[in-house]
Amino acid sequence: MKQNFCKPNFLWAVLLGLCYYFGQSYVTLAHAELVSSNPAPGQVLTEFPDEVRLEFNESISLGSTFTVFDREFKEIPISVEIDLNTDNIMTGRQVEITEPGVYTVQWLIISQDGHSIDGSFSFAVDTSDRNGGTHDMELMAAAESTAVNLPGWFAWMMVGLAIVVPFLVRNMTRN
Repeated sequence: MKQNFCKPNFLWAVLLGLCYYFGQSYVTLAHAELVSSNPAPGQVLTEFPDEVRLEFNESISLGSTFTVFDREFKEIPISVEIDLNTDNIMTGRQVEITEPGVYTVQWLIISQDGHSIDGSFSFAVDTSDRNGGTHDMELMAAAESTAVNLPGWFAWMMVGLAIVVPFLVRNMTRN
């Protein structure tokens, strides 16, 4: 009788411990995220951009910056400014993109809590004639900008565990 009592309590304790452990790591991943950008990730532009604009979901500190790279990962000169009125927007002006191709924007920001967060995305510039030009750049830009939202994926995994595990524990205790 004592053995049946300990088995479910032990399993519940392990389950709660795992939820607490993994739930804490998920909360620490909640930092500043890119909300929008111009050009957008995976976008194919038909003209050369004058500026690159990044908007984040929370304020960013001075020292935050971003860089634009071409396909060979050579840095494209830009002048980066943080919008002091909203303090969550960075703009790169005087962008010297003069050739069609795939470009990567790589940012490093410092959120208000002092954590540094980095990320990247790609866009393409295709100035060729649509009737005779190739569309390989559209595919490359879309493929390079694909990202998996692991925190969101992780949250759904935890919801699934929270639903399935009680049924498993109940079936194990019946036997």
